[in-house]
Amino acid sequence: MRTSKAEKAWNKTINDNNNIKYNLDNQGYSIITADQIKEATKDFKASSETEIRLLNNYWNSPRIVDGKSFGGFPLSRNTWIIGNVDIFEKLSYNKVAITIEPPILNISSLETLHIGGIHTETQMFSYLLACEIFDSIFNDIFKPTLGGKMNSGKFIFSTPIIGFNKNAEFSVNDAQLEIDQCIEGKEHVIIFEGKSAPKKIFNIRQLYYPFRYISKHTTKQIYVGFCALSKNKNIINVFIYEFKDKNNINSLSLYGIYNIKVNKPEQTSYMNIGF
Repeated sequence: MRTSKAEKAWNKTINDNNNIKYNLDNQGYSIITADQIKEATKDFKASSETEIRLLNNYWNSPRIVDGKSFGGFPLSRNTWIIGNVDIFEKLSYNKVAITIEPPILNISSLETLHIGGIHTETQMFSYLLACEIFDSIFNDIFKPTLGGKMNSGKFIFSTPIIGFNKNAEFSVNDAQLEIDQCIEGKEHVIIFEGKSAPKKIFNIRQLYYPFRYISKHTTKQIYVGFCALSKNKNIINVFIYEFKDKNNINSLSLYGIYNIKVNKPEQTSYMNIGF
């Protein structure tokens, strides 16, 4: 299998530093700094091998390091945790379906909604909001409010270290986060991570950091959602969760799974799968 440029950069950083390897072997995780990455990759030329912001996305999926499955997340804009951290959520598309009578949604007057089809994350969220899907699910009236890159602020959380029978506590200080879409109603806030293709797993940090950031600014019930377009672009798979313990990244609890059909405006519908 071809090795990506980001993988080369991270592997060289880990293998060139005895302290990092010692920490991984003896406590299950290690802090890695931007200076350590820059030193290890000083002879690299491609931007994807050296730019910190590009290397950060490498840990959105589990990675194999020395035969072990590792995860990673930022503590700040210059430091990361890498190791046997339990921070991934598997997506199940095969739960027993509870069919719900679809609401009658009239979006036929929106002539630009289906131009070019639904292929991108932006188009996907535009479609979901125009169809008022979440208004129906939560019996609320939602408006789009927030999106883009921002600083996380300061917070502390814990997560299990796999194979070491312990939890570790980590302090986050102005790490970069990105919100793909946030919507707010009278009683609820929902934060979304979106993908334009099906996914089997995601890094909980992608929803947890925005959750911690927004929880400082509202007393409303916060839910988080992972949305992905199907391979044929005719279904939007929506997984809705809530964090039961604000300080525990692993307290993610499934609220419901929804398959949103991408049909002609007058045929839009949804099914609810599992609660």
